Amino acid sequence: MASIWQLDAGNSRIKLRVVQNDRVIYYDAFNSEDVFINYFLEKTESIDEVQLACVWSEERKKRLIEVIVKACNCTLKVAKVKKEFAGLKIAYQDEATLGVDRWLGMLATQVQYPDEVILLVSLGTAITVDVIDKRGDHLGGYIIPGFRLLHESLTKNTGRVWFTSNELNEMALGQSTTQAVNNGIRRLVVSMLKSLIADQSLQVDRVILAGGDAEYVKALATIDAEIKQDLIFEGLTLAFHK
Repeated sequence: MASIWQLDAGNSRIKLRVVQNDRVIYYDAFNSEDVFINYFLEKTESIDEVQLACVWSEERKKRLIEVIVKACNCTLKVAKVKKEFAGLKIAYQDEATLGVDRWLGMLATQVQYPDEVILLVSLGTAITVDVIDKRGDHLGGYIIPGFRLLHESLTKNTGRVWFTSNELNEMALGQSTTQAVNNGIRRLVVSMLKSLIADQSLQVDRVILAGGDAEYVKALATIDAEIKQDLIFEGLTLAFHK
């Protein structure tokens, strides 16, 4: 029974999905590289294939690959962005400069929802936005800091302002510095999202949210959106089985 380990090595943590006979049997997440490697080294005998999506620096990614290759007698497949694949055509002239996580998310979305204009928003350490038209053409996107990075950019030199996300609908004018920062960040993100949905030149058919802040932003913006948290894993499956 072949065991495939799918790894999403992101900015904040490493996510793991294990697949056997096309069935997902295990999920996990690791907050540090060392914790993941220790876990991996205990399981190498049960792994037949590793599929890796990694947004790290080349040097750091190389170290992880070396650990996998040295410790595990398994097939290693590393995802790389392709200009055209499975009906998806990337807008970037140099596709290598597009994050592989964004590409895999778009790939999974495009295959699942063909013939629709899709607004795909990933809300994690960074907020990434991509639009795919009905022909499968990636029109481009945006990247801005995520909630916590936006907050840190304003408050890293002071201990007097805190980011809070427990008042889901609070975007009113702030009546303290903490309120002004928090409510302003919320309004900034929501305004960008709603402006894209309302953009008549795009005519968005479907909004898909992913990432750690997806549920929060859907409630905050009160928009009609689907939450999909396995897009990178689904993209890995497509990337290596087409």
